[in-house]
Amino acid sequence: MVLARRCDNPLVIEDTPHPSLDISILISGINRDKKIDHSSNNVKYDFRKGYYIQLHARLAAKDWSDILSMTDINAACEYFYNELFQLLDESAPKCLVNSSSYPVWFPPAIISDIRLKHRCWKRYKKLSFSKDLAQINLLRKRIKIEINKASKNFISISDRDIKTNPKSLWTYINLKKNCISIPGVISFRNPMINSPQDISNSFVMHFSSVFVYDNTCDEPNVCIVIPFVIYSLCFITL
Repeated sequence: MVLARRCDNPLVIEDTPHPSLDISILISGINRDKKIDHSSNNVKYDFRKGYYIQLHARLAAKDWSDILSMTDINAACEYFYNELFQLLDESAPKCLVNSSSYPVWFPPAIISDIRLKHRCWKRYKKLSFSKDLAQINLLRKRIKIEINKASKNFISISDRDIKTNPKSLWTYINLKKNCISIPGVISFRNPMINSPQDISNSFVMHFSSVFVYDNTCDEPNVCIVIPFVIYSLCFITL
């Protein structure tokens, strides 16, 4: 709702044809108490707005004696991460991650030009203005040039990162495949396994069974591991 009335206290001298107006806009229907679904996969910590002084102080003041007395490694790991994420929740806000259909190496300028071209195309189909067609051709040419530049720049950066940080390549591949380092289901010696703990144990059993230790080494406290894979024993299918 918009309310307009004559202003009683104008800031400048007004003339009769152009009186000063006092405009009030009433906006309704906005949910100011909207909360983020923290269980969603599109939620992440916004570390740029994190309160690190508080986080560092609480990490330093945290009593970790309970975790040191635990004998079960899984329980200790779960306890540690629960406490850590609780401190992060108190010191860093969360935000929604906007999913995009554009490649990750597209800069904002290219995405803006693509959207502008689509708007011009819709307007051209409706009104058939020649200036819209000229702008579409200009944008198409500029977008092609910028995409080629961004593609070459991305490839160059990727080549450099593979040498310095090979993990970034697999992080990108897993991101495109929407998967994590541990597969969801594997087939080990026929039965299907879907529990993360059972999957980890299956890998341990498999790799521990395909290595042979060489005890003929003369050096003390040194053990040479000879990989010896017996393919007939088992197969792991991801």
